[in-house]
Amino acid sequence: MLTLGRSTGGGDRLARRRALTTLAATQDLTLQLDAVAQVSADFRLYDGETQMSVLPRALSDAQQEAFATPVDRAAIPRND
Repeated sequence: MLTLGRSTGGGDRLARRRALTTLAATQDLTLQLDAVAQVSADFRLYDGETQMSVLPRALSDAQQEAFATPVDRAAIPRND
């Protein structure tokens, strides 16, 4: 999870650029993993979560998808 705030100076621009680069690399990795046979990957950005709070939410979502039937998967909300 990346949180980006308003830029207030030169240092903030560098931090925002790094965060956007990391975000783009993560999205690219997701596409590469999704292209592998028998691997399903998707990218989710959890708004309002921090580095410490995103893990429980992501694990909960992963459990829902892992144990869902195909019909249940269609009902799982996605961050597309």
